[in-house]
Amino acid sequence: MAQGKPAAKKTWLGSLTGRLTRITAVLVACVALLNGAIDLGKIVAHIPIGDRERLNSELFRINFGKKPIVEQPLEVATSNMKVPLLLQVFPSGDLFVRYGNFEQWLPFTSVKVASVSILPEAYAQSPFPSQAAVAASPNTQGQRPIYIDLDKLRAEALKVSAALPNADSIEKTYVLAEMKDDHPYFFERSIKEYSKKFVAEPGYRFASFDFLVSSSNHYTPGKIEIVDNGRAIVATFKLKSGAALDRYRGWVQGTLRTQQLRSQ
Repeated sequence: MAQGKPAAKKTWLGSLTGRLTRITAVLVACVALLNGAIDLGKIVAHIPIGDRERLNSELFRINFGKKPIVEQPLEVATSNMKVPLLLQVFPSGDLFVRYGNFEQWLPFTSVKVASVSILPEAYAQSPFPSQAAVAASPNTQGQRPIYIDLDKLRAEALKVSAALPNADSIEKTYVLAEMKDDHPYFFERSIKEYSKKFVAEPGYRFASFDFLVSSSNHYTPGKIEIVDNGRAIVATFKLKSGAALDRYRGWVQGTLRTQQLRSQ
């Protein structure tokens, strides 16, 4: 009996050690798998899928925060539904179209987008037709196409700016563009409230305004109001970004079109 007790104690300790070893191995494996999944998610999140998605991402980055020189909201309607359509032309000549919930950027010139390939010099051409092909295409409807002269529009914008001090009433467009791409929490989403102030031209005050959102993601609108006796407009809103495990961004881009009257 006395000789059996040490053996039993040794067996119990060995069993406990084995359990702890297995638990430690499982924890290490779980941590390794989690870290691998996070790294893979980061890589995948920054690689748009397909040429069209890569083109959209690149043109969005280039034109974010810039004011379009042509902006035309439209509405396509039937007897039982309406779908909003927004067309914007930017100073670079790039075109943005939003039709309902569908958004697409179109390049003014051919844009090379990096292709996911083992060859670093490989590029995929834009899926859209070239300018030469568009110019050579016949107009089967016999209608005159709309002609947008970017150089003339820029020159006219400069003339309007120079004539502002002599006008009793002016119209001016401001750009509201904000992006939230930080991820301060590992598992929790992050929400931030913003306040943007737009100041009227010297000697003028705001009389009215209209805000048109061209693109947004995880955006919650707040208030837009005229303050300081017409000297400024303040816009408040919220943006949400994902956790470190789900790295989505929040943004809003739009144009604030205002009418300003000369101060008495």
